Amino acid sequence: MSTVVVVIFGWMGITYFTETNIEKPAYKVVEKKSGYEIREYDSFLVALTRTQGDFDQSRSQGFRTLAGYIFGGNESAEKIKMTAPVIQRKSQDDQTVAFVVPKKYTIDTLPEANDPRIQFEVIEAKRLAALLFWGYANEGDVKSKEQLLLSKLKADGYLATGNSIYASYNSPYAFPLMKRHEILIEINR
Repeated sequence: MSTVVVVIFGWMGITYFTETNIEKPAYKVVEKKSGYEIREYDSFLVALTRTQGDFDQSRSQGFRTLAGYIFGGNESAEKIKMTAPVIQRKSQDDQTVAFVVPKKYTIDTLPEANDPRIQFEVIEAKRLAALLFWGYANEGDVKSKEQLLLSKLKADGYLATGNSIYASYNSPYAFPLMKRHEILIEINR
């Protein structure tokens, strides 16, 4: 039994020390609400790809495509540091999966992708509502949390002005109970 406890605490420690210092987009919390917060995000750059399929298939396909790019699948064979979160957004016809690009790059200094499915986009500064949750996340969890945040926003007098965004902050190897996820929705005011 003690070996299991040591393994669990070791796994938790590794998750904490390797994943809490990963670069993330800068934001300022402007208001804490009941169960969510309002944030002002600075602009940031993403590498993205469009995918087809259900939630899990799209996330997996998009992650593999983008991982190929940051692991050296680019014109200079440069390895690009992993950041967080991995962003997934559904539109009418497809889904977009995106990696946040480290701040040291600009759209002009990023190496060109070898894979033509990869594009780059500057996400302009914006105000987002953020609902945080932990553990494993499947499509049902994400939809449930999205509906919860939308109902809280409506009750508090906010208007959603964009599609919801699912943000996942941890590697697949992170300790399950420490996996951090967020639903982000752009709002008016």
